[in-house]
Amino acid sequence: MNDLSTYNILSTSLSAEGNRLEAVAFNLAMINETYGSKSDVPGAKYIKVRNFPDIKEAVLGGSVDAPSAEIRNNFNRVDSVLDVSGSETITKFKTAIKLEEQMMFLNEATRAYEASIRLFNLQKEMNGRVLSLGGNA
Repeated sequence: MNDLSTYNILSTSLSAEGNRLEAVAFNLAMINETYGSKSDVPGAKYIKVRNFPDIKEAVLGGSVDAPSAEIRNNFNRVDSVLDVSGSETITKFKTAIKLEEQMMFLNEATRAYEASIRLFNLQKEMNGRVLSLGGNA
């Protein structure tokens, strides 16, 4: 990715945060679901971000690979739950999702999304000022 413009970074950031919000929403929806078999449990979703430019690459420019943020499943986090109904005890399984962790991810994604929108508005304002300066010449 040779073009590290504000709009490209903003687009990548919004895409990543949208994916993170989607993963958190899925995880929160699955927090109390139980399954009869360990293999039936869908993994908790998480985001894998690759090649996102650091501040030096964004300011000075540079050649980096195209950034990506994809949703993946973590099938390794499965809890067992004992379901007692009458005199019978049944072992059920669920995705090991911590509510506190998901709420923290939700807060981080929301704030990052808001920061991206502020960046967009600032860039838009700066472009407008540059255009108005050129009109007065």
